[in-house]
Amino acid sequence: MANIAKMDLSWHHFLTPQEHHMIGSSPGVCRKNGKSYSECFYTPIIIQEEGLKIELVSQLREIYNELPTPHYFWRDNEGRLPDGGVLVRLPPLDPQTGETIHDPKPLDSALKLYDEFGEIKVRADSTL
Repeated sequence: MANIAKMDLSWHHFLTPQEHHMIGSSPGVCRKNGKSYSECFYTPIIIQEEGLKIELVSQLREIYNELPTPHYFWRDNEGRLPDGGVLVRLPPLDPQTGETIHDPKPLDSALKLYDEFGEIKVRADSTL
C-alpha cells in the first residue's frame, strides 16, 4: 500500500483522465505502467499510479465533490454558453474497480456537455 504522507500530491491526482479533460488538461501517460490514461479513462490517477486504496480516494472525492470546469464545454437547451465556469459533481467510485460509476454531472441540470473536438469521452448511456 502507498504511504500517502510521503507523496507529493495535489488535487489533480484524485481526478480521472475524463475529469482532467473536463478542466481542459490532458494527463498523458501513466508513469507506473506506461499505458495511456485513455485506457483507464474513468479511474483516478492516484489509484492508477500509486495504488492508493479505492476507499480512501472515494472518501476524499465525497468530501471535495465539486470540480470547476470551463464554460466552453457546456451549452444550455438553446445552445448558449453559460456566463461563467460550470461546477460539476464528481461521481462516486465503484468500490471494486475504482472506476467512476457514471459521468460527472453539472450542478446546473439545464446544461449539457458540448465538446466540438471530441476530446471528452463519455459513456454510451451518459445523460451528458
